[in-house]
Amino acid sequence: MGAKVRRIESFLKCFNVKLKCTAGSLFVSLLLSVGVYAYAEGKTEVSDTRNNLKLQITGESSLLSIQDCDFSECKDVRLPASFLKSFNEGYSNIYIEDVTSDGHPEVILTGPEHGVVNICSKIYIYHGGGGELKEITGFKHQICNYRIKNGRLISSYRSEAKWHEDVYLVSGDKIALELSDSCIGCDEVNRTIYLPDGETEKMMVSSDADYTLRKPIFSKIIADRAALYGGPDASKKTKMYLIKNDSVALLDFRETESSTRYWYKVKYITNKGKEIKAWVICDSLEYCK
Repeated sequence: MGAKVRRIESFLKCFNVKLKCTAGSLFVSLLLSVGVYAYAEGKTEVSDTRNNLKLQITGESSLLSIQDCDFSECKDVRLPASFLKSFNEGYSNIYIEDVTSDGHPEVILTGPEHGVVNICSKIYIYHGGGGELKEITGFKHQICNYRIKNGRLISSYRSEAKWHEDVYLVSGDKIALELSDSCIGCDEVNRTIYLPDGETEKMMVSSDADYTLRKPIFSKIIADRAALYGGPDASKKTKMYLIKNDSVALLDFRETESSTRYWYKVKYITNKGKEIKAWVICDSLEYCK
């Protein structure tokens, strides 16, 4: 128990929270807006001074109890089978945080942290009144290394030696994937924007640790006439072309195995507002020099 107390105490020091052990259980108390970390062996209380809400988690060995307490009484919160199954499968670290900004805390189960790159979580929504926890589902990928910024839930994970980020807008138990960035930390980041009509739009953006600071990448045409291609293939040359100093946005990159050529998919807006998307050979772009 002592080692676990030291780990939690280290985590809480930055919030100036006092930690104490009583009768073999762990007790932590702090404001809801901060977020809480707890172990299954312990007891955690969270108080929200705006509406006197207190969500209490108590766990001993394989037993787990969650209660919603106000000034006068505590009501048991029903735990769905998926919650207990995940808990027993190793998602035994518990956070309490209002990730939906609705005044009620969500209960977040998180897997082991040591020696793991992707620290993944499952989020359960709670509407108050002693009801049942409900898992928020429908995420494109599992939620890992999550953080909250600008009212968005950001999930960061590593796959195939690259870092990726998914940015979600969460409202109650409804989620909307707004964008996905791939190859975080590379010179160029591949971004997919998910539009309300179900369509997607791809673009290349600059590298930055903060997704809001990653900007679209533009380049000028440096060739006198840059042929446009229907794909990253010399056999797909079209009759269209761009001329020197035309400005284009970079949408995608491809290196063909059949040749040493590098290709960029670009977007060009004509003087009449018409949008043209096509592939160009990298040597035609100032960006490649």
